Amino acid sequence: MERRGLIVRMRGHGRSLVIMLPKYADPSVGRTIVLGIVPSVEYLPLSLVLKKLEDQGYRVEVSVRRSVAEIAVGLIRGEFHAAYLPIYSYAILRSLGIDIRSLGPVALGGASIIGSNRSGEGDVYSSMFSTMEVLAIAYLRSHGFRGFYSIRYYRDPEEAIESVSMNRSSVAMLWEPFSHIAEMRGLRRTPVSDIVGLYHCCILAARGGIDAAVLSTIKRVHMESIEELGRKIELASEIFSRIIGIDRDIIKKTSKEYIYTHQIDRSLIRNITRTSTGFLINTEILEKAVDDEREIETRQL
Repeated sequence: MERRGLIVRMRGHGRSLVIMLPKYADPSVGRTIVLGIVPSVEYLPLSLVLKKLEDQGYRVEVSVRRSVAEIAVGLIRGEFHAAYLPIYSYAILRSLGIDIRSLGPVALGGASIIGSNRSGEGDVYSSMFSTMEVLAIAYLRSHGFRGFYSIRYYRDPEEAIESVSMNRSSVAMLWEPFSHIAEMRGLRRTPVSDIVGLYHCCILAARGGIDAAVLSTIKRVHMESIEELGRKIELASEIFSRIIGIDRDIIKKTSKEYIYTHQIDRSLIRNITRTSTGFLINTEILEKAVDDEREIETRQL
């Protein structure tokens, strides 16, 4: 079974050996990398990352979850080797002592306010522990909190679309492709960047303790995939459509709402800390996330 790659034997305490499935082992031994994502077009470069990692001899499993909170918990529990997390969630986890590392950002922008009420009064629906929550507070502050009752959390973006469709006085913060899907169903869509300017959303984060060479490989192919995305948008959209179960044409169209980048802009981080507030916002912690990425580079993983 070990020769067929069905199990992996790793050194335990003393002279003992531990037998496990490849997806639970360090990728340097098990040659399997498990990646956690929510269905967001921001992660479109993943389509190219998969092929590059396979060319390096790794088997890649993508686990799609419906909420950022599930991704964060899964990464902490060791269900993934790496995952896409909001930079704000990542910074908080690091400040709590969770051993994770940044492998670089993914994109700027991409979120929209959806709803049917133009007066801007009612509840604001947001995903929890996410960029959407940060932007929801920024949106409320931009309106002086006038006419709003509370922030309500959703686990699945489809739930938010349904809630706003039924409660016509509310709005929701949604990422792509769901904000465009909401627009196709008759709801009004306003890009958040029109209100607060550009902002970082997510980063690719890896679990601590993974072999340094593996992290270096993932980081490199992540950067290469972002750089190549514009030239391979058709291929990437086709592959990502199969991963998240959303029509390819919708993915290709909504990818234009993002500016894909593998570099963190400190000025954009500071802009959001001036615009928003709450426990997910802390300039010192967020800028430490930038330093984490540089730490990996200086260690030449």
